[in-house]
Amino acid sequence: MDTHACEEMNSAFDIAVSRAASDIHIEHAADDIVVRLRVNGLLSELKRLPTHMALPLFARIRQRSKMDTIQTRAPADGTFSVYAHDQLVSARVSVIPGLHGPITVMRILYSRTRATLDSLPFSPLLRDAVQGALEKNEGLILLTGPTGSGKTTSLYAMLDRLNTPERAISTVEDPVEYQVPGLRQVPVTPDTTFEKALRALLRQDPDAMLIGEIRDRVTAAIALQAANTGHLTLSSTHTNSAPATISRLLNLGCEGYDIAVALELVIAQRLLPVLCPACALRGDQREEGETSHYDADGMTQLETHWINKNNLGRYRTQPFARASPHGCDQCHCTGYKGRIPIFSAIARSDAMQNAITAAAPEGIERAARQQALYEPLIIAGIRLAVDGQIPISALMQMQSVSTAVDAQIDTPALIVAATGVEETNQ
Repeated sequence: MDTHACEEMNSAFDIAVSRAASDIHIEHAADDIVVRLRVNGLLSELKRLPTHMALPLFARIRQRSKMDTIQTRAPADGTFSVYAHDQLVSARVSVIPGLHGPITVMRILYSRTRATLDSLPFSPLLRDAVQGALEKNEGLILLTGPTGSGKTTSLYAMLDRLNTPERAISTVEDPVEYQVPGLRQVPVTPDTTFEKALRALLRQDPDAMLIGEIRDRVTAAIALQAANTGHLTLSSTHTNSAPATISRLLNLGCEGYDIAVALELVIAQRLLPVLCPACALRGDQREEGETSHYDADGMTQLETHWINKNNLGRYRTQPFARASPHGCDQCHCTGYKGRIPIFSAIARSDAMQNAITAAAPEGIERAARQQALYEPLIIAGIRLAVDGQIPISALMQMQSVSTAVDAQIDTPALIVAATGVEETNQ
């Protein structure tokens, strides 16, 4: 195996882990090989390598990932572990053939940083709701959000709380991201599908189950069956909000009554980039050579339009903050340092069960708003922006804002809850 290729791969992992990157992207372009890192949710270029390194580099990746090294013109997945920056990490690897050569993405999984329930920044109400749901012997707990929103982290934090010698806990995942002693973990394969694995596990009568993702009607039906027959069941979906998750189950063909009886808790979440406290700019602060115009409130014209359109400007208590375009040494010149989760949740209630049984999306939304627990994601984000932890641009880019803002930010009470500022007559 080419020594230079091994050195480049090890170097990429060392730098990625030192910056707490979540992914390494290696793409064979027309004239070179582009290596990029995703840090704090943002992609940035790390280096470019000459094309003559393509064969040994991608062969090394396939070999380490235990992929077929002969059949290279088909998509492939694999995993491997590596020591980088003085710690052991795992890599979940996906390779697909591109126009000029392989396109590889390696998701980095940090075993030392697996979250616990106490480490998640839940509100007191949400923490009590999660704890209450985990104390049940049956029922369904769902996490929802796009890929990379931290759903698996939250699910495993819940499993960590449940994982005791007195409980039999089984998981079915595609793939298994974290190997945890005490859990009976089953990876999905072409021969062991979600459906086959779940039906087999139900015959083993586990106390709790994790279904990696509800993807179709069959998986949803089995999850509801498990939750309604004495098994505490955890899973995830891809929807824009907590209420939309229930609509998703209804659209998959699940009976409203089955959902209403099974559902204990739905949590929607996102990960937003945190501004570097050492170099963040507030208001109209500018750096030398900066061309974008920011007003005294720290917003561009586009951001001002977005704020005004959604009736948020009057609730601002101080100028918004934004990332330094050049960053500093502490944030590796990115302007951001870490990510922070935001949550929006709904729990079982009589009103919610009635709305679900009636299969009425509008009723589900109304029942959610009646709960003290429920807070739209955008409101949780506004609180962080007012606090100077995230930029307004992160809220504008957050998935579902364009469709959710008009529906969710239409009462001053919600904004007052987020900012603590009451509306005054102008």
